[in-house]
Amino acid sequence: MREENNQNFPMDELPDSIEDVIDSIFEEEDTHSEGEKGRKSHVRPAQEQEDRIEPWELLPENRVRVKVKCRLKDEGIFVEVNVDFKVESIEGDKVILSSPNFVFVWRCLEKGNEVLLLSNDEKYLLIGEVENMDLRKETLVVKLKGKPIRYSRQLFRVEVNPKKPIYLVMRVDQEPIVATVNDINEEACSFIYKNLPLLPGDIFGVVLRFPDGKKILIPDSEVITIRNRNDGLRIYVLKIKVPEKEKSYLRKFLIERQREILNKLKEG
Repeated sequence: MREENNQNFPMDELPDSIEDVIDSIFEEEDTHSEGEKGRKSHVRPAQEQEDRIEPWELLPENRVRVKVKCRLKDEGIFVEVNVDFKVESIEGDKVILSSPNFVFVWRCLEKGNEVLLLSNDEKYLLIGEVENMDLRKETLVVKLKGKPIRYSRQLFRVEVNPKKPIYLVMRVDQEPIVATVNDINEEACSFIYKNLPLLPGDIFGVVLRFPDGKKILIPDSEVITIRNRNDGLRIYVLKIKVPEKEKSYLRKFLIERQREILNKLKEG
């Protein structure tokens, strides 16, 4: 995870327009909760939460396990390889993966090997084949089968450029909060922040403010997972329901960011 996202955007540096947006967005929410003490919990029953688990939730920090049965190049024997990779970028039907154990991977895999991309709990996600390996950059390119363009938007979140941040504006216990988005896709985003009084299942409105000033209001975002970090901060993953009229903008942003990451990898 990037350390740049540990810094919270100061409220006193917010442009007036954003503060106005906060007030107008949550006016209706305040009316609904008026007269209640403390935070209105939107937590859903545990059973319902379990039933509603979706694929992208199974990818903390965009890490997947690559599983393949292949022949060791040197020894000529068959082995089953399980290596954890980080998803670096997606382009069409190709996924670029990286791993600190890449020398071992390079020794085992060959172009054309069929592989499974799995979540850490070994639940099946996608199937593909090795298209290319780059020992210098320690990257593996897997060509996906099926309908990978649709899957890629749902399964993998794109890391946001810290030099072009997306700010997430929300209100928790009536306090306005501004956090920096860590990664995002069409259905979810994550951010790093200190301990907040939030629980999985909580539903509330947020505003996403993009680098070009574009603001997208999401009335019903839902907390999916909350994970603790060693530095005392927490990683919050939100399910976001982007309005239909804003989806094309978000898709364009994701494609451009994926291309930016890919070009950076190509440049080495």
